[in-house]
Amino acid sequence: MANFTLTFQQISGGLDLPLVKVSDWYEYQEGKRGKRLGTQYLTLRIANGCELLAVRVEDAEAPVISQEELDKHNTSMNFVLARFEGFTARPYVDRAGRMQLSAKADRIVLVKDGAAK
Repeated sequence: MANFTLTFQQISGGLDLPLVKVSDWYEYQEGKRGKRLGTQYLTLRIANGCELLAVRVEDAEAPVISQEELDKHNTSMNFVLARFEGFTARPYVDRAGRMQLSAKADRIVLVKDGAAK
């Protein structure tokens, strides 16, 4: 497979992405969980049939939003939108033979009514 990366613009179709889930991102060695590396944000790619995309962001602090707060927004259909800075995504084929994307970013920016907060 060719080695290339995709930008946030290419992945999102120019749209901010709704957040679905927030979780800690850990390093794994020999099947055991190691140190915390950052946060993994699960998003919906609206421009691509609502496919899920996990974006990992290295950080030393807590996530920019808690899962509890995100759940409140999503339950009321008032979705939290995000964009990512320093974003790169690489395609790969998983064990089942499906094309997937591995995505990382330097920073997440939450968007409220068209303005970053």
